[in-house]
Amino acid sequence: MDYKKFLGIFIFIALIASPMLYLHSAHGTAWTGPEPTPTNLVLYLHNSSKGVPVGAVTYLNVLSTVNDTFSPWTNSGEVTTGMHYVSESFVVSPQLASSLVFNGTIYAGLYMNQTGSSPTGGSTTVYVYSVTADGQKSILGSYTNSNSLIPTGSKPSGTPVLLRGPTLNETVPTNDTVMVDINVTGSSSEHYGIWWGRVNGTYYQSSIFLPVSTYLTVSQVLVKNFSGQNVTLLPENVNNTTLTILATVEDPLGAYDFQEHQVDFSVLNTSGMVIFSSKMKPYPGLSPPYASGQTYILSYNYSSLVPGEYYFRVNSTDNTDHNYLNVSTSPSYFGRGASSSVLITVGLPPVSITAKVLDERGAVAVGADVRVSESGMLAAINTTNGTGEAGFMLSPGATYTFTVRWQQIVVGSFNETVSNVSRNFTLYAHIIYPTFSVRSPGGLPVPYALITLIHPNGSVFPLIVTSVNGTFALSQVPSGTYVISIIYDDTEILSSFPVAVTSDNVTTITVQDVYSLTIETKTVSGSPLPGVFVQAMNETTGAVIASGITESDGKLQFLVPAGSYVVTGSLVSTYDMTPVKQTNQQTIQVSSTKIDVITFTDAYPSFFATALFQIILVIVLLVAIIVFLSTMLIRNGGRQRRRFR
Repeated sequence: MDYKKFLGIFIFIALIASPMLYLHSAHGTAWTGPEPTPTNLVLYLHNSSKGVPVGAVTYLNVLSTVNDTFSPWTNSGEVTTGMHYVSESFVVSPQLASSLVFNGTIYAGLYMNQTGSSPTGGSTTVYVYSVTADGQKSILGSYTNSNSLIPTGSKPSGTPVLLRGPTLNETVPTNDTVMVDINVTGSSSEHYGIWWGRVNGTYYQSSIFLPVSTYLTVSQVLVKNFSGQNVTLLPENVNNTTLTILATVEDPLGAYDFQEHQVDFSVLNTSGMVIFSSKMKPYPGLSPPYASGQTYILSYNYSSLVPGEYYFRVNSTDNTDHNYLNVSTSPSYFGRGASSSVLITVGLPPVSITAKVLDERGAVAVGADVRVSESGMLAAINTTNGTGEAGFMLSPGATYTFTVRWQQIVVGSFNETVSNVSRNFTLYAHIIYPTFSVRSPGGLPVPYALITLIHPNGSVFPLIVTSVNGTFALSQVPSGTYVISIIYDDTEILSSFPVAVTSDNVTTITVQDVYSLTIETKTVSGSPLPGVFVQAMNETTGAVIASGITESDGKLQFLVPAGSYVVTGSLVSTYDMTPVKQTNQQTIQVSSTKIDVITFTDAYPSFFATALFQIILVIVLLVAIIVFLSTMLIRNGGRQRRRFR
């Protein structure tokens, strides 16, 4: 690409991106309506005077959700310069409070200057790492931008340089942090600088844009009475009507992310009218920017509520700037909003409800999680006991949704209407007993294979071995997608293969690269030779993977993974009273169904070389000698008789 063409493209990108990169100077308002997914998570470059620890390593350069016109990062600007080469690393502060999922292309919008000759070469590389709590880092990806800089003089121009980073589909786990490295490699006579924050009275809002799809959530709202019990049914006439509201607020960037937008608690009637609202406080007390706690608390007295149903709702909007992903117009910045509610009944007599959970075969499901909601609001949670039953006290006159979770997977959702009469009902959950059959491409069972199976909830089953028929079975598991890997004869024949299972029916898994190997043992004349001991050794690993003795038809069949095998046939027998011992060995390449012949030249030796022939020969000689001696004796006897006459 020539310089003028590159300059034109760059200016076009800069004009599109510039509102996103430098016009924004205040936090976005709370988002309303369906939120775009993924969005760009905007993080600003800062210099920390105290340093941010990640395990045993302390970093001065950090990425934060607020620019340095806001506390605690006020005036935390910096400029770094260098001849030919500039390298800076920034970590997200603090370590992640929950996992962060990337699913798009990362960009860096950096205010940069360059002095010296016009760039004729060089490059800028953006690296992204995941850093563990003990400081160990692993690279997630990198991208190199060639000829990415434009001469700007001793200070940056009014437009940031837009540098592309890697395209990622990765999850950074809880307690890790994200590191972004910027490496500039220039020509020999060029001097480069990266500017961020307030430098000499001017703000340079250099930013990193991370496309993410994990955001703030309010995962749970608990209402506790004065004795600390979780409640959803409140009596009207009691001495102590003070409640404690606890909300679990989860966000990858931690609780420090709520400096501007607070966590709010509201009480709404069934018409949706807010009749009480207040701010919640962190519990325990948190101190930004290092806090990662996620619990918020509020005391509330419900004595003013008349009998009826109410929604206790917690709303939260994070402090992070988001914008639409890959937009070509000036974006709208917003804070990510989240909420959760619980249905509370005041002053109405509850009704006793018992739900019994059975699987598809009618067996009880012990330990199933049953959640009851009304109009999308959580009303109660319980776990089935040893008889598969879970009890609830619910307000009458409503239709509730009973959602059953088994092994962390939803296995049924049932609507039941509750009147003013106690009742029991049965929920038949989608809990199944599937059987899996592992087969070769030719339909042969794969016996004694080692199975690694991942549950739909992400957990791993204990190691499973297929039966002689190539099957294995599971009991009382949810329907869903199971991920299977198979090792057969020390060779992986299937890796992380997803299998959708929805019933008790047999699910056949046909593996590739496993084939039938038939060995035929024959004599020189081509006749079948039974009784030969045959073994097959994997030439790569040296492991003997199969052995046996040929049948009456001289054949023996193995099922083996594709590969190279050293096949040895050993014949030990007796022919016409003569011991026969012969070993033949040959290397066989298996990449499809294979038949191989091993010929034994010594299976039937010549009759003149057998022990029987030697015995017969000795007998013939002995007989000849006896006949000869007898003949001589007879002749000698006749002569003597003639003399006596």
